[in-house]
Amino acid sequence: MKRDIARFDTNDYSADNVYGMPLVNKKIPGLMKNENNGGIMIEFVGLKAKMYDVRVDGKKDTKKAKGIRNNVITRTITFDDYMRCLNEEIEMTRRQSCI
Repeated sequence: MKRDIARFDTNDYSADNVYGMPLVNKKIPGLMKNENNGGIMIEFVGLKAKMYDVRVDGKKDTKKAKGIRNNVITRTITFDDYMRCLNEEIEMTRRQSCI
């Protein structure tokens, strides 16, 4: 990544990051960005497009499920639910209300 730094947006890294990455190319369209800001991804479960859960060392889980309200994802869906759906090939449902 350092070799091709002109292709990456590293501005969100901490100033004293362990990789020694310079903070360059802030918010330039078309450049690659590390969504974890240098954090180490421990686990990833992807069930389909726009439905995944990511565990990053030292941060909260990032859970995404298109079409499901954020409060339902936060309160009722866990990382283990994603793992069970993947390993046991089952479907899970949750109730959500919309006013």
